[in-house]
Amino acid sequence: MVEALSNSHARGTLGDSGFLRKHTINAESRMQRGRTLCLSGARTRRNLAPPSFVIAFALRAEIDLLVSHDKRRKSAALALGLATACSPWRGAPGVRASRPLMATKKEFALDAVRTDGWFERIGEGIGSFQALCEIVGERFFAFSIIVGARITALTVDRRNPDQTLVDFVVGATDDADLEPQRLSLADFRRRLVGALLVEEDRDDPPPARETDTEAIQLFIGVRFLLLAPLYGYSLRKLTVATDGATLGASHDGEDEVFDVPNFRARIRAHVQSELDRAQAGQRSAIDLSKVAEAESASLKSEWSKVIQLLGAWPAPLAIFLRTPEGQMLAPDARALISKGLGLLGSACVHLGEVNQAEEVFRIGIQYAQEGLAAADLFRRLGEALLIADRAGEAIGPLRRALAFGGAANEVMPLLGRALMRRHKNVAAYACLRSAIEAGVSERDLSVELKELESALGPALTAWKATRLGAG
Repeated sequence: MVEALSNSHARGTLGDSGFLRKHTINAESRMQRGRTLCLSGARTRRNLAPPSFVIAFALRAEIDLLVSHDKRRKSAALALGLATACSPWRGAPGVRASRPLMATKKEFALDAVRTDGWFERIGEGIGSFQALCEIVGERFFAFSIIVGARITALTVDRRNPDQTLVDFVVGATDDADLEPQRLSLADFRRRLVGALLVEEDRDDPPPARETDTEAIQLFIGVRFLLLAPLYGYSLRKLTVATDGATLGASHDGEDEVFDVPNFRARIRAHVQSELDRAQAGQRSAIDLSKVAEAESASLKSEWSKVIQLLGAWPAPLAIFLRTPEGQMLAPDARALISKGLGLLGSACVHLGEVNQAEEVFRIGIQYAQEGLAAADLFRRLGEALLIADRAGEAIGPLRRALAFGGAANEVMPLLGRALMRRHKNVAAYACLRSAIEAGVSERDLSVELKELESALGPALTAWKATRLGAG
């Protein structure tokens, strides 16, 4: 990926953070030049017919900008230096002789080696970061950084994202003999996962001192220090005793303790599951016939099934929308895609993934463009924002739903509640009265009406009397 990755990670040095020391990671001393790397595999043919268009990501300038800022340089050097050190194919200069575990129990705080947020910090300095995450996959992009596979270009196949071509190089930055390689996106992902799952032929001894950060890193495994935050693990404490070593970690807000070998096995299982999910998504990519099945599941409130059926849609559809074919898609196909995305977004809302639902709805709105399909998606988006206590943001989408012909009996109650929460009481009362006129039962809105009548007080009473007199 990245010429960028080459600028700092070949010699991971220690910034003020204290995370790495100069002697901790030195890519040249830990990599045997000219050795066949396990990611390389068989040489691919260079005469592959290119798909419809090419997105080339020239990231050197962006990383130069990244390293020109001191704070960002430190965070990039931190993660990228680790990535070089933990590359599974690097040549081991020598295997340390195993030493028996210490006779007494000893605890080591892991503040100095914890890598929480390393991937996000790198992303702050890369302009094409979001596009790369969408095409390659966020975690697979992180995997490529960890193993030192620098993507130099992507050739995107808009009809079959699985056949997107990835050009990359593997090795030290200053190695002039690096040969560019090309794989399909599916094969590239498999190679990354295979490289991360390789067992290292080494048995590092436990650390003796808390200040020996290199020994702590090597004992836990540098690649696991980088992989852990990707799956919500924040490492807190290493405990070494005669009967083994354990890691204390916070996982999604819960404190847990793992044997070190079990922790490594769990991280490997997460990595393998990532590939399994990607392959399952590729097999079921965009099958419009699944919309009817998802609608049936939605009517039964089987939200997990809806996500299982349509969960792979957003990323490839977001890419396809940017292509000429996506812009020229027939109205019927657009309507069906937007309907499926609407069902998927609502399922995300019911499962508590409101932010994800918002992104799905916005993609669906771009496909729907206008008409009743757009009205339905704007209504669903407004409802999701209302559930997320973002009433002010919900007002706009709900008004757009009405403008595109949305049913008043569905939209007006939601708009009235959104306006109430923003203390727009007169407008809210008018919306609720319109909802009742459109067929909504007054009993269903009794709580809101009572609250509004209390808030408006004598002014509402006088208005009602004037209206009755005029009638």
